[in-house]
Amino acid sequence: MPWYHQRDQSLSISSIIQLNCPKSLLTRIQWTIYACQPLCSFQIEMDPSVTIMTLSELFLPSRSLHYGLYKIKLTVTMQILPQLTSSEVTYISIIPSPITVNLIRFGSSMISIGRNQTLILDPGSFSLDPDEVIFDANNWNYIYYCRISPQSNFMQVNSPFCFGNRSAEWYYGSNGIQSSLIIQPGLFQTNQTYQLRADLINIFNASRIFTGYLLVKVEETDSMIISIRYDRILSLSEDNVFRKPTVASSPNHVYWLMNIV
Repeated sequence: MPWYHQRDQSLSISSIIQLNCPKSLLTRIQWTIYACQPLCSFQIEMDPSVTIMTLSELFLPSRSLHYGLYKIKLTVTMQILPQLTSSEVTYISIIPSPITVNLIRFGSSMISIGRNQTLILDPGSFSLDPDEVIFDANNWNYIYYCRISPQSNFMQVNSPFCFGNRSAEWYYGSNGIQSSLIIQPGLFQTNQTYQLRADLINIFNASRIFTGYLLVKVEETDSMIISIRYDRILSLSEDNVFRKPTVASSPNHVYWLMNIV
């Protein structure tokens, strides 16, 4: 079974090599990486300016490998006796990392607005994909929900529960993929706190669903929009860092013990 590794994480593989050769301890080492497409025979050339390949370690920065299965091979050869060689392989599956769904700029989780102010939700512009430099809004479907916090259940914004029968006063953005939602002045009730939610569903893999939330406190008078951002700090010991899907977490180091006699 391969190790599962998120693309936004750097990868380090360490080796422990034990030599038992009385003539010489001089060795030649070679790390090779093969893409399994589907056979693991296509060798990947890594950028030497960012990749570290030493006798004891292979280090790849984050986003070095694309999604898929890879075979990583370490070969050790005695310099004075080239016929003396030993190799080990391991398999790494690069999987997508979770995205961060931000409904508004700066990833704020709570705002206060006046009843007569326009609110624009734009997860297509403000969400973050750690696997890529730029979030591609076209790779996702968008479903929006709302509720009056904290009593009611979430309902889709096109239901009368959210904004009554005033559907003409909210609309999706003009790009055709519903990656933004514009809520016009007067739709929110004064002195209420709404919780808005956006579910993003990947168009290539419908099991990849991510959710973002925004609390909206509605006041009678217009004012500058005040936003609050909440960040959760994750430790490396938590299950969502290096893990197989649906199984316990996996380490980000693979150790090999090689014997050459």
